[in-house]
Amino acid sequence: MEQFIDVSKLEPPEPLERILEKLEALNEGDFLSVSHRREPIPLYAIIQENGFSWRCIEKSPAHFQIYIWRTNDQKAEQSIPRSR
Repeated sequence: MEQFIDVSKLEPPEPLERILEKLEALNEGDFLSVSHRREPIPLYAIIQENGFSWRCIEKSPAHFQIYIWRTNDQKAEQSIPRSR
């Protein structure tokens, strides 16, 4: 099931903090959909170290949709869009 968060209007480090808080609550089959104004590259190493995978889709130069799920959660991964 999709959990959604829009961090596009937040200033650093709040987007990172909010995303990490939401990830703690993901259950099996859930994934986090994040709307962001830029690609959060520093986030990727942090979530990977904590057992998460991601897919980023650039919708426009100022709109990125990032999907995050637990690495071994195939149900969640299969629910994530592959492109725009």
